Amino acid sequence: MFSNSLKNILHQLSQQPEWEQYQQYCEVKKCWQKIITPKIAQNTKPKSISRQILWIATSSSVWAQELSLQRYSFLKKLNSQLSFALTDIRFSPAHWTELSSTTPSQTKNDIANEQKMSLSPENRLNNAKNVENNHKINDPQIALTKWLERIKTRAESQTQSYSPCPQCNSLTPISELDRWQVCSYCVAKKWSLEYLSRTPNKE
Repeated sequence: MFSNSLKNILHQLSQQPEWEQYQQYCEVKKCWQKIITPKIAQNTKPKSISRQILWIATSSSVWAQELSLQRYSFLKKLNSQLSFALTDIRFSPAHWTELSSTTPSQTKNDIANEQKMSLSPENRLNNAKNVENNHKINDPQIALTKWLERIKTRAESQTQSYSPCPQCNSLTPISELDRWQVCSYCVAKKWSLEYLSRTPNKE
């Protein structure tokens, strides 16, 4: 019976559009590590895919600008290895801190909290209730529902924090629009043209 219910849940998952997007994200994440140098890997993290555009968080705005100039090269390499096609890559430092939170530090904090919780009988009771709630969440149907809710919330928050670039009409972090009035790619393209116009031609 459990096996049948698990199959039904997996079938429901595979029918969700979010599941396909998650699979594409996992595929891109693996390919991204293959086509970049270790230094770039330390300063970039694939964030999400939206409308066939790959969003990558960078450790700084300098990295975002530098990598934006190489984006078509990255795009060509990725599309040659992916089972689907990306139309663009966008780099932004907006979510770097959020994506760089490490599991080891979280684990240490969890252990410290558990040690504090074990000091009094009241805390032990609360800890037992938390364990019971965790077991309830392990129910496949409840876990599926909560997972879909998290994806929906994340998608809504991403939509709210992005706005179309007035120049190329691509979704752009609001922080970039506040800073440059256009996306990082458009401003990098503008700076490149300005630099070329100031550089004297050598015959």
